[in-house]
Amino acid sequence: QRWGESNKLARSIRSSRQPERASPTLNSEPRPLVVVDLNDLLVYRSEVGLLQGVRCSGYDGTKAQRPFYLNPGTLDFLQALRSRTPPCIIAVATSMFRRTCQPIVDRLRQEAQLDEFDLQCFSRDSMLQHEDNMTLADGRPVMQRDLDGFCDECAKLGDVVVDKDKSLLVVSDHATVRRDQSHRAVVVAPFMADDVVDARRGSLAALELGEAGCTVRDTIAGLALPDCIQQVPTKRTIRAKEEQHCDPPPVLHTASGAEWKRHGQWACGDGVEAEGSIVTHNGRGGWAGARHLHPIARGERREAWVQIRSGALVRIGWAARAAREVGVDHLGYGYGGTGKKSHDARFESYGRRFGVGDVVCAVLDRQESGLAVIDFTVNGERVEDKPAFIISEHQLPPEYFFAVCGKPGFVIELLDTAEAAKSVIGTRSFHESIRCAQQVPNTPQQAPRSQTALVLTFNRHPREFDEALLNSDLSKRVLDQAVDIMPEWANGAKVFVPGLTASDVDEARIEPCPRHVIVNPDDEELVYVALAKLPCKIRPRLKPSVPKVAIPGSGDVSRFADSTCTEDTGSLDSENFEISVQGTFIHARGRPVIRPRSVQSWP
Repeated sequence: QRWGESNKLARSIRSSRQPERASPTLNSEPRPLVVVDLNDLLVYRSEVGLLQGVRCSGYDGTKAQRPFYLNPGTLDFLQALRSRTPPCIIAVATSMFRRTCQPIVDRLRQEAQLDEFDLQCFSRDSMLQHEDNMTLADGRPVMQRDLDGFCDECAKLGDVVVDKDKSLLVVSDHATVRRDQSHRAVVVAPFMADDVVDARRGSLAALELGEAGCTVRDTIAGLALPDCIQQVPTKRTIRAKEEQHCDPPPVLHTASGAEWKRHGQWACGDGVEAEGSIVTHNGRGGWAGARHLHPIARGERREAWVQIRSGALVRIGWAARAAREVGVDHLGYGYGGTGKKSHDARFESYGRRFGVGDVVCAVLDRQESGLAVIDFTVNGERVEDKPAFIISEHQLPPEYFFAVCGKPGFVIELLDTAEAAKSVIGTRSFHESIRCAQQVPNTPQQAPRSQTALVLTFNRHPREFDEALLNSDLSKRVLDQAVDIMPEWANGAKVFVPGLTASDVDEARIEPCPRHVIVNPDDEELVYVALAKLPCKIRPRLKPSVPKVAIPGSGDVSRFADSTCTEDTGSLDSENFEISVQGTFIHARGRPVIRPRSVQSWP
């Protein structure tokens, strides 16, 4: 009882310290709260290492940077709860501390296109000790979910009215539910390591999670809650968590990048050593690498030149502090000796092969506001005319590092600029060729924009949305014209119109957001061509309520730049405006393509 009272006191203190935040929509209609187990249901967090043959979804916030894996049905489950009618409040609950679970929750919000109000998080501070004082095998107390406490905390933080009578818990273990709240719980079999490595078991886990979503929907829509715990049946054989830890699936016992040993200016993984500027992999087994300790922050640009002294397969690039290899997770971007670039374990043919004796350069340019450009050269020549990666800055951590990895036996030497210039030919031509990826002082001034621009509003903006547009032919063309595709004033919108300014958008009464794409009418089709490469399941569509909004050109008299304009209105686009004279006033009325109510609202 004292433990429970102290937890409630800590919860109230933490809530009082939260900064005041405005809710996106204050709705007086009561909404039910659905709290879902984060660990062992939506995600599996491995405490034994990376699972072999499976791409991890990210790393938690512990010093060990443990990898976690999303349940294949997680995103559909969250989206189904979000889109249900009447709407409900979604939250995740975990016995992990806030610092540990924060990267996992951030990843979920990013993938499911949810903000902190759409997906709230209750960590260990919001839990209560088990009412029967149950403990785990290691002696730690079993923490129980307090649904009434969650509802009270949600009402304080979200400034919404919570319907406690219709609120539900979705858990993986009935022991985490208090007896007096058992009729408000849905129990689903846990998502474990066996389900990550076995595709068939993973599909079954996704189906069971989807069935749990249907149960939640039907329960909330019903007149009364059931009088006992609702159990979702499973076709999987579930091993105890302790058994899976003692006998796990095949794993790679590799240390996190944050745990690598320091060798001079390098942090090295298992079997990798660094002496001065030379990095050697003398270990046995699979791939391993090293990370240079000097970070690259926003607003900086860096070139890293290395010479391959030995080794069949080497990959270089840029990665975050926690990455174990270059280009195998969402934190890394690499280019390998097989002539492939990689990101998030997706490998694509790019450039040429390289090997022993070649000098390879990795370039990271974070000087442009809102954009980061990654490019590579081999022996002083760009491997392709197009940059390898153009990434939105909001997808990158504040600090990035140069990194290298490869199979046992590789030896590379990090060169300074003078040594690299002696080893390669054509470095000046290289610097000239990448001018399109950065702002330079001698960039010619852009001519005033005379053509009407279109604002395309899409219904969502997943990470793949930005990647497809930033690596499209349209992006390459406007970069050659020194256009800042994601300026700071655009709030994540993609701008492919030379000469467009923040004042142009303000005058059109548009609040830019990441779902907006601004193009010239002639380039509209190129946007759809770029997005057509995305899988249908994640491909954004135009928002039906306001698909297109017109921004008049700079020379358009609708701007009223000259108060002494003549009666000639020939420069006004008659297709978009109707001109009439009423009394002593000239009225320019927009056609139905512009909907004031829609363009002022956040999509």
